[in-house]
Amino acid sequence: MGPSYKREWAGMSKAQIKTNQINEAKRLLEQSYISYETKNFEYHFVILDNEGVRVADYWPTTGKVHSYMTPRITKIETLIDYMKGEAF
Repeated sequence: MGPSYKREWAGMSKAQIKTNQINEAKRLLEQSYISYETKNFEYHFVILDNEGVRVADYWPTTGKVHSYMTPRITKIETLIDYMKGEAF
């Protein structure tokens, strides 16, 4: 699955869509109580565990996840499940 793209975003500029993708990623992570830092004007998220250790990198505008814990995490939903301790 690529970056999150909602039907209601059709007709928006690329800049607006990217902003929406970033805001959606923030919403998902905050809703799941997952710690993160943003880098590069919020185009890059560093996902942190409870001790502040880097678990993964996430780029909301491309949907790419790079996990330092397991290679099986390839999308934000799977990363959230992993961080919440749920099976994936």
